[in-house]
Amino acid sequence: MQHLYSDTLDWMEESLDHLLQKLGLPELILIDRRSVYRFRNHGALEAIFLKLVRVVSGLRASTILLEAGFLQERAAMCRMLDEFQEDVFFLVLAAKEDPQPNILSRYLKGFFHEEQALSAFRAGERVKGRDLVARKDIINYVACKAPGSTDAFRASNASLAISHALSDFVHGASHHIMEMFNPAMQRFTTNSHARGPLFEDNQYDLWNYYYRGIITFSLAAKAFGDASLSERTYNQVKEFERRSGNRKDF
Repeated sequence: MQHLYSDTLDWMEESLDHLLQKLGLPELILIDRRSVYRFRNHGALEAIFLKLVRVVSGLRASTILLEAGFLQERAAMCRMLDEFQEDVFFLVLAAKEDPQPNILSRYLKGFFHEEQALSAFRAGERVKGRDLVARKDIINYVACKAPGSTDAFRASNASLAISHALSDFVHGASHHIMEMFNPAMQRFTTNSHARGPLFEDNQYDLWNYYYRGIITFSLAAKAFGDASLSERTYNQVKEFERRSGNRKDF
């Protein structure tokens, strides 16, 4: 699968470049006496694009972690990828509504809000995080608004189950850390995991994230109204399926 994943990442990078041309390059501005690049517009399309950037970098990181045998860390990365891909789905659905729903306005405000925790700390003020839309609210919105959705409870419950299960890797739940114990060596392994059943499970799971990553680009193409990218994405899905052989569980 290595060549397939590498080719898929190349295709995603080309698609990112294509979408960036449609958005226009970010501009160099001054924030807190620092020169930084930012998009002038803080709309849904800009948010979708930025989430796609993290989808691609997340896939690269997940692949590297798997090859190195860091399964706990790869599982934590899966939680991030789930959220990035889910966010794109949410943004595409919400951007279609007229007028713009309040949940989208809140999401965009929180997403583009500059981090101020350190400046508040230095000023001796109470540190507050950004006002972010709760993950469960995003999950429920997608479950209710997704085309063809007939059982919103089941759909949202499935997403919540995956989110909570993967969060155990992010926060280091004891039952997952125990998977790092090597009984033959009588010690916990922190440099790499043996290539046993857990490695095979992770290897099998990685395919899903690449496949869903292509679907995420398909959704983005529709939001951008880009017919040419939509067609290329459709062809990419078919090519990915063809080259996957019997690795198809969708």
